[in-house]
Amino acid sequence: MSSYTYTRFTAPVLATPRVKDPESIRAFDLLSKSIESLAIHPLLDGVLIQGVALPSAVNFTIEHHLGRPWRGWFETNRIVNNSTSNTIREGTSGLDKLYYLELNATNPITVDLWVF
Repeated sequence: MSSYTYTRFTAPVLATPRVKDPESIRAFDLLSKSIESLAIHPLLDGVLIQGVALPSAVNFTIEHHLGRPWRGWFETNRIVNNSTSNTIREGTSGLDKLYYLELNATNPITVDLWVF
């Protein structure tokens, strides 16, 4: 088990309004359509993985806990960076995207990642 911090985010779901007057229903419908348009955006259905320590020049495997194959990822924060230049790329061993994200860094680094 990893020692990372996982924070899962999903799009909000609106509860049905209790007030049934026409203005409230119209406002709810407009708000629902706006939220639905956001809910289908792939970036919102993701997980923030904090404290990932990537070693240098090796494929490093991270469990992403999405429950589906990941679509993409990006670095949200560099916690430790001992070099002026560092590139993080996807690994090349072809692990199952349903469970894992594989990364390779040019130098050792600790980062937070958003995986979606």
